[in-house]
Amino acid sequence: MRPIPIFDTSALRNLSDKDDLDSVVKRLKPLIPSHGCPLSFITTIELFRGLAKGRPEHAVRTVRPLLLGARISRREVLRVPLSFANWELFRTEEVLPHRPRLLVDWLKKVQTPGFAQEFASGNVTMDFERIDHVFDKIVDGHSKPTEMMLNRAYPAWREHRQGGRSALPDSIRDLANRAMDPEMMKAAMPEMLLKELEIEPTATNIEKARTHCDAYFTFQVHLERSSAIEGYHFDKNPNDFHDGQQLLYLTRPRFCYITDDRPSLERTRRSSQRDRIMSLNEFLSSAA
Repeated sequence: MRPIPIFDTSALRNLSDKDDLDSVVKRLKPLIPSHGCPLSFITTIELFRGLAKGRPEHAVRTVRPLLLGARISRREVLRVPLSFANWELFRTEEVLPHRPRLLVDWLKKVQTPGFAQEFASGNVTMDFERIDHVFDKIVDGHSKPTEMMLNRAYPAWREHRQGGRSALPDSIRDLANRAMDPEMMKAAMPEMLLKELEIEPTATNIEKARTHCDAYFTFQVHLERSSAIEGYHFDKNPNDFHDGQQLLYLTRPRFCYITDDRPSLERTRRSSQRDRIMSLNEFLSSAA
């Protein structure tokens, strides 16, 4: 059975720059299910935020990936990744799946003829502050634990990281490198996720999370180690947290994740779910 592609922001933006006669677009069309492929919640809010932050004269271009996404998804938007994974794995009644109504309504509005021109003229109002709130919540939830870890290890990590150095001095970094064994870190993450989802950490539930969220855990381990041991500025790359969250959509076996973001592909290289994480070209080639 053919996998259903879930496109990230980079892939949709790159696709939207091509016209319908482009060879890539021609090869892609037969691979889109007849009922469409849903949009990631994260991708949708990132695209709307790009529209909100962009210059009015660029509205026609910033609307393109939204129009493409609305068309190929038939305006279906997935739940927030954590809620989606909760339902897929544990069927928790409190997170019964439903479409994010506001985003669906906005996608419908974007498809209105002349929307880009009306938006650029200031004649269209949309409550983009709600998107900013979602972004801030996601970033705070992931950056604060990393900050706390570094504060405990070396309070002056921000200053030490200047000039391209790692956050930790050599002596502490060597200790951290040994302590932050990737496999041990990943092994602890299923139970941490269950705690966040308020799911009982039974052996069965831990195994479900371990198996179906492997790409997400692999990505998180890579970011945490890079933040402590290398010169990675997690606080200046909030979109990386969003990329990691989207990997939770792989809890549905028929979904594959399409990204043209090379770091995301590298960070998940060692995941058992790596065969369902691909660039657009890899996706097209796999279906040839």
